Amino acid sequence: MIIALLLLPVLIGFAALAVEGGLWYVDRHDLRAMADAGAMAAAWARSEGVSETDAVEEAIERLGFDADMDDYDINSPPLDGTYAGEADAIEVVITRTRPLALSTLFLDAAEIDISMRAVTTLGGGSLGEACVLALDDSAASAIDIFGNGAVTLSGCGIMANSDSDTAVTTRGNASLSADYLATAGGYSLGKPDQVAVDTLSANNTPLTDPFGAFTPSWMPSGAADCDYSSKWTTPGSGSTASPPAGSVFCDGFEIKNTVNLNSGTYYITSGSLYFSANAVITSDGPVTFVLSDDATVDIRGGAQVDLSAPTSGEFNGLLFFSTSTNTDQIKINGGSSMSLDGALYFRNQDVSFLGNNSTSGGCLRVIAQTVSFGGASGLGGDCSAYNLPPMSPSANDPILVE
Repeated sequence: MIIALLLLPVLIGFAALAVEGGLWYVDRHDLRAMADAGAMAAAWARSEGVSETDAVEEAIERLGFDADMDDYDINSPPLDGTYAGEADAIEVVITRTRPLALSTLFLDAAEIDISMRAVTTLGGGSLGEACVLALDDSAASAIDIFGNGAVTLSGCGIMANSDSDTAVTTRGNASLSADYLATAGGYSLGKPDQVAVDTLSANNTPLTDPFGAFTPSWMPSGAADCDYSSKWTTPGSGSTASPPAGSVFCDGFEIKNTVNLNSGTYYITSGSLYFSANAVITSDGPVTFVLSDDATVDIRGGAQVDLSAPTSGEFNGLLFFSTSTNTDQIKINGGSSMSLDGALYFRNQDVSFLGNNSTSGGCLRVIAQTVSFGGASGLGGDCSAYNLPPMSPSANDPILVE
């Protein structure tokens, strides 16, 4: 009995510690949630140029922050941990002061401070211009480099808006050289050692369609607008005839030999813009091909093409502009001397570069639903002459790292 009486205070103390320890555990859980939310809120606030303090306070108050016993600190750079001293990281520390009850029998204090911290890192800023943009928001392999595909991008990167875990894929013996590879989802690299990029960036914010709001001042609206109701084909094997610029082709536009196009705009509403393997196509100035309704494009392997987009006017920078609903794949095979200078925009269509061809002009941008490469292709270059809409993904959105 005497031993039991002697042990009673000890047992009561352990019980008190167990009860209060459970309360402290709940506190830690709550404070962890507040710290995480506060750190993320601070990072987003900084990226948007608004008050970090206001953002943190709003976030933690929603999770039960009590100013009577809680306090917070925002430290940038962080004071502790792996990211201590890094200017692009933000640390939020939440501290709760909890009065002690029976545990004062064993602890020489009237209260205890419980702290939890969280750290976020900001994105790395703009990754630079994208020269390949896949607009599809969910497709697997929205950008696909396969087989012996060898893609070389000069001064730019690739971006897929798809949130698929495999939004960008390389398969077989494919290789990629670029400033960066970015996706709104993830990527799958068949041979990582053949992907030479400065930055691999997943879970990015999708890019806005750079020409999604653009509507030409005039588009063909029906049969009455057709200049050529049947397929236009280069007449005769030796002919170099070119149709007038501004013509509307309502059943296809085919070039099968050497043609020097008149500078201007060509409208195709149905059928195919077709360049045969024997075609040699140049122009006496800038050109734009506008595709609508049911039109598509087929450039065969061996075609020699040297074309550039206008540097002024409503089609500034646009070599191809398509709002066609045709679901056939756009095929650009070309030949070793193909040079396309400007933006290739196919709002609703998939573009495929096949065969070994050089598509490197002074500037080349490709924007399409999806883009695939099965041969050697070079894209990129300086597009400053065209003043194209920016296509610059940011590095990853703010992420929680501690």
